[in-house]
Amino acid sequence: MEPTAEATTKVAPPSTSAYAPAPYSGSSTLQERIATADAIAIVRPLSVEAVVEEFEETAAWSRESTPDLEYAGVLKFTFDVQETLKSDTTLPGRIKAFVASLEGFPTQAEAREVANRMLVAHDTRWNNRDAIVFLLNESTQFPSTSASDTYFMSVLDFAFGFGDAYSLASERNKIWLPSAYPQNAQVAGELRFLLDVPSGGAAGVTSSGRSVQSGHQEPSITLSAFKGKVAEIEAMTAGQSQPYELCLARKYRREREHQHLEASGRKAKYEPTETAEIGSGLARGTVVFEETGEYEITDTWKSRVWFEGPDADLFMKGEVTGEWPKHASMNNSFNATGGKFFIEERRVRRPWVTVRPLPAGTYRMNWNLQASIYVPCNDTGGIFRLPTIVTVTAPDGTLHEAFFDPVTDGAAVAADSSNGQLEPAGFTDANNASVSLQRIEWQAGTVTMAISPVNALTGHKLDFIELDGSISFSLLIDDATLDPDTHTLSWSVPSQPWHQGDLLMLRISETVP
Repeated sequence: MEPTAEATTKVAPPSTSAYAPAPYSGSSTLQERIATADAIAIVRPLSVEAVVEEFEETAAWSRESTPDLEYAGVLKFTFDVQETLKSDTTLPGRIKAFVASLEGFPTQAEAREVANRMLVAHDTRWNNRDAIVFLLNESTQFPSTSASDTYFMSVLDFAFGFGDAYSLASERNKIWLPSAYPQNAQVAGELRFLLDVPSGGAAGVTSSGRSVQSGHQEPSITLSAFKGKVAEIEAMTAGQSQPYELCLARKYRREREHQHLEASGRKAKYEPTETAEIGSGLARGTVVFEETGEYEITDTWKSRVWFEGPDADLFMKGEVTGEWPKHASMNNSFNATGGKFFIEERRVRRPWVTVRPLPAGTYRMNWNLQASIYVPCNDTGGIFRLPTIVTVTAPDGTLHEAFFDPVTDGAAVAADSSNGQLEPAGFTDANNASVSLQRIEWQAGTVTMAISPVNALTGHKLDFIELDGSISFSLLIDDATLDPDTHTLSWSVPSQPWHQGDLLMLRISETVP
C-alpha cells in the first residue's frame, strides 16, 4: 500500500555528501575493478527492464534495526552466465544485476519515473554482445539483491552527479566490457573484449584489435590476458582477510588518482608544515598539540600514527581524549568494495606530548598517519606525512639548557650515556664568550663540573629538572670551590643527587638577587 497524497513529497537524504562522487580522477583501472568485485563473469545479455525496488536509504551509514524503506529506480539486467572468472562459488546459469539510482522516493510512481529515464539513457550498443561484467554480491541499500541469483553492478544516477558509472561509455568505472566482435563472433580463436568505446562507435575489431572501420588500434584485451590479471590479484589476496582486499583496491585507486593529478600538473600530496611552541623544562606528558585526529575502524583494524625524524624519540601520542563513533559501509558506489561490509568508524583524538623535559631549541620530525584502509596491505604510498617543527623556549634569564642522562661511570655517575658529556655542551655566555661545559659527576660526596673557562658562570646557578618538571636540586656557582688548574668547580653534596637511568634536564640561569 502506497502512502497517502499528503506524504508524497520527496524525502531528501540526510546528507547528499554521503552519495556525492569524489572529484573526477580518471577511470578506474582494471586492477581496481578486479580487486573490488565480488564476482566477475562472462555473460550474455538477455533483457533489461526499468523497475522499482525497495531502497533502504540510510543503509550506507546506519545499522538501524528498523529499515527506513523508500523506493528507487533500477535497471534490472538478466544475463546468462557463460563463464565465471572470479567468485567464491560458481555463479548460477542465469542471474539478475542491478544498475540503480541512489535517489529515494516515498512513492513507487516517483521512482518509476526515474527508472524510465534511466532506461532511455541506457547505452544499448552492446546489448547484443557477450561481455565481461564486474559484480557485487549484494547492496545494503537494495534488500532484493540478497537473493542468491541477484547482484549489484553500479549506478546510473542523475541526482547526485555520478552519471553513468557502469557502461563502456562511463567516464569513471567501466564494469561492462563487451565482446570486441559483433554477434559474439570469435576471431582467430581468441576472445577479445573492449576496454573503451572504439573509434568506430559500436563497430567490431579485427583479431589484431584494430577497428574494422578506422583501422586504428582499439583499446581491448584478450580473455587469456584478462584471466592472467585476475589470477595475479587473487594470488595476492589468497588467504587474506577482507580488509586486505579492500586495502588492495584502495591502493590501486590511490595510485590512479595520483597519476591523474600529476598528469594534470597538480601535486598529488599536500604536506604542510605544522608548528608549535612550548616552554622548556616542562613535565613529561606536556601537550604539544591539543589534538590530533586518528581514524580507527573496529578493534582489529586501526590506523597507525607514529613519529619519525631526528627528534621523533622526544614525542609520543598521549592518552585518548575523546571518541566520536559513527557507522558506515564501504559499498554501493561506483568504486564499491563489495558485500554487506559494515564498519564502525571512530574519530579518535590524541594529543602530542613530550616524553621528558626539553631544553630550549628547535625540534623537527614527521608526524605520520597511515589510514586504517591502508594498514592491512601496508600500502606505504597511503602514508600522510606532516612535517613538524616544535620550538621550545626557555624562561628569561636562562643562559643554557642541556639534556642530562646520568649513567654509571666507574665509581661516579656522569652525564651522558656514552661518554659522560652533556648535550649540547657548548654555548655562549652573557658576554658572547664561548663556554664549554664538559662533564658533571658525583663521587665521594662531591659534585664536580669541568668547565672552560672556569670562571664563566659567576653569578649563575644550575637547576636539575626531574621528569615531572620539578627542580630536584640546585647548585649556586658562587658557592663552588674553583680549581683553575683542573678547570673544575666542586660542591659538597653528601647524598648522590642522581642515579643511573634518571632523565634530567640541566638549566643554567642567572641567580635572583
